[in-house]
Amino acid sequence: MDLAIEFAQSFERNDILNQTIFYECRDGKSMTDSPYAIFKYLVTNPHYKDYIHIWSVDESAYGWDTIMQKYADNENVKFVKRNTTEYLFYLTSSKFLFTNSTFQSYFIPKKEQVCINTWHGIPIKKMGYDIQRGNPAGLQNVVRNFFFSNILVSPDKHMTNMYKHSFKLDGAYTGKIAETGYPRIDLTNLGYKETIIQELLSENVQIEEDKKIILYCPTWKETNVNNPSQELQQIIQESQYIRDEVHEEYNLLVKVHPFIYAAAQNHSELKQYLIPDYFDANEVMSCVDVLITDYSSIFFDFLKTKKPIIFYCWDKEIYESDRGLYISEDRLPGPIVKTVAEVVAQVKDIEKVNKDYQDNYQKMLEDYLPYEDGHSTQRLVDYVLGNNYDITTGCLVDCKDLAKQTVLLYVGGMKNNGITSSVVNLLKNMDYTKYDVTCFTGYPRTKQAISNILSVPDEVRFIYKPGYAILNPTESKNLRKFNKLSNQKNQKSIPWQGLQREADRIFSNRTFDIAIDFSGYSFFWAKYIIASNSNKKICFLHSDMLADKNREVNGKKIHEKNLLSLFYN
Repeated sequence: MDLAIEFAQSFERNDILNQTIFYECRDGKSMTDSPYAIFKYLVTNPHYKDYIHIWSVDESAYGWDTIMQKYADNENVKFVKRNTTEYLFYLTSSKFLFTNSTFQSYFIPKKEQVCINTWHGIPIKKMGYDIQRGNPAGLQNVVRNFFFSNILVSPDKHMTNMYKHSFKLDGAYTGKIAETGYPRIDLTNLGYKETIIQELLSENVQIEEDKKIILYCPTWKETNVNNPSQELQQIIQESQYIRDEVHEEYNLLVKVHPFIYAAAQNHSELKQYLIPDYFDANEVMSCVDVLITDYSSIFFDFLKTKKPIIFYCWDKEIYESDRGLYISEDRLPGPIVKTVAEVVAQVKDIEKVNKDYQDNYQKMLEDYLPYEDGHSTQRLVDYVLGNNYDITTGCLVDCKDLAKQTVLLYVGGMKNNGITSSVVNLLKNMDYTKYDVTCFTGYPRTKQAISNILSVPDEVRFIYKPGYAILNPTESKNLRKFNKLSNQKNQKSIPWQGLQREADRIFSNRTFDIAIDFSGYSFFWAKYIIASNSNKKICFLHSDMLADKNREVNGKKIHEKNLLSLFYN
């Protein structure tokens, strides 16, 4: 809560610094991926020499000391500890903000800021609303981040469709999807090979330079991130077996998922072959001759090398039925094997693998890496910073459907009651060729609420109130005062400026044609509809509300306070 308050104060206090760029990668845990590719291009380009670069840092992550030392003499590069006052200053004042994931739930960009989300890989695993399990509210901050981003970076049509359909941006997202290639894939460049090998050797990674390199890159299987010991033991044993079998010709290095890196580096038998987490995966792939992976999106990036890929998917059926995959086995650019012995057999017959999968490989390159000419970063930077709207390689994709009216609907708590029955029936009978509908509710915590949410048509998107309200101390005090007194004479104490800021946070700076409080009984929720950026605001009355205001239960007027607040606003 303190961070939300401090963010609100920083948001109002700080002016925009037009030549300052803020980067946050993996919640401040690394300087990698597309944000790093963009930074690397800018910081070495004389045309952009006047820009200041700010990196968000989670000091608990490995490698930041080395990185900071590398840029110690560059006055244009600054590192700020995450969730500090200095961090909030740059978060609310930087003109440009790059992330490969999500900013925290208290964050909303100012209208003058430009927010660019690169995401962190071309998906092979199903994403967003395509995953038919768990609580749908788990997506809330990802969807919110996508909607408030001015630019979503996409390397291909597949990822563009993920943004549009898997996260239900289609019809409502008002920014641009820049389908112009992936900055991070520019880093998979053979020119970096010797430099990266020497940097790995300096980190005591065991590499025999006269041998080729295999990279084993298993994804995280979404088990217990706090206790990955069983997963790590399997990786250790399998990698050692492969190494023993192919050591005469190959080095075998391992890159684990960032979620389990901290535990992995504590295993001495693995650490000497373990790629340090702060190394950028795409730069490392410049050195790699064979990739072994499973469901990791890294294989798409590796396609650029035109070198062989082996898919070690011992749990394919389990994983596919639980999470789901976008790509069928027969389309993959390499063999799928289920045992580590089969992995070794494929490595020993790698020329046959190349020949057998040449057609699949070429088709994948055409479909998923159509723009990867080494200049994806330059195109994006020219578009974002250079105001170059003439995209000659790739395209800019609009999602907004101007023919539809946008509707924001607060639907209550989605419990089994008359209001929920009414709203579900309404949503099942709306004409979605005319209306784009966003429903708003609190975080669903019961099977009942989740079931009711899942019962509405797929055309409807749900958003959920995230985190604590970003109100400054005075605004919080005035809102508490109003909630306590709740009478017509007290209306001036409502902190509408703060509530409008909060509504922007919840609704991702979106504008609606119509905002409706369908519940009609709670000022707590109605105030966000009132504060929303909407052309028309409606409160739906389900009954004689004046009579409900005066109705007593056990001698108390249970609706009086909330309904008075609604009547007066």
